[in-house]
Amino acid sequence: MKQMQACNPITVGDVKLVPLERIFMHHDNSKKGFFIYVTKEPIGVVIISPHGRYATDINGKSVPLGTYLQQINGLKEILNTL
Repeated sequence: MKQMQACNPITVGDVKLVPLERIFMHHDNSKKGFFIYVTKEPIGVVIISPHGRYATDINGKSVPLGTYLQQINGLKEILNTL
């Protein structure tokens, strides 16, 4: 299973950051037992400043905010509260 989610916003001065992450979950049953493997990795950040709202990927490359809004459930609701 792959899922992307927005994390809790972080405030630094008059700038708010919304970290974005991808979660991978794999599980399996075998004769030896059951195992679950879960990892999280950062994928980007939404930046809200007095100059506007924009998004970048983890490498700092600009990403259209609409792209993340389409891909990440709940991001729009978080941004509406800020």
